[in-house]
Amino acid sequence: MVRERLRLAAARSDRPGVEIPRPGPIHSLLVDDHALEQLDVFVVALGERIDGIQEAESEGQLEEAAKRAAELAIEAQALGLPPLAEAAERVVASCRLGAAGAAHAQIVELTEVVTRVRLGHRGSVF
Repeated sequence: MVRERLRLAAARSDRPGVEIPRPGPIHSLLVDDHALEQLDVFVVALGERIDGIQEAESEGQLEEAAKRAAELAIEAQALGLPPLAEAAERVVASCRLGAAGAAHAQIVELTEVVTRVRLGHRGSVF
């Protein structure tokens, strides 16, 4: 399954102009005004947060990547973003197992989920 995702990701970049359809944007389950303000701040910071996870993984610091992903999972769950929380939890699990290849694959998947969250949030604002 992980190899298939990596193959599909590679296929997308190997064939310019050929886009493999991906799932749509992810929207928060929250409706409270105060929570939506928190969500705004959270989504704006997502780019830097995923960069930090990717950087830790690329430097072989899987425990640091797991720590950052765990923090992300907790916040995502609190802000009504279960798909993001679940993807981050899979990163935590693979990093804590010390499985570098699996961790990388899960971080690639997490990055796609982050993109979908950002698209969903941007769509709800505009």
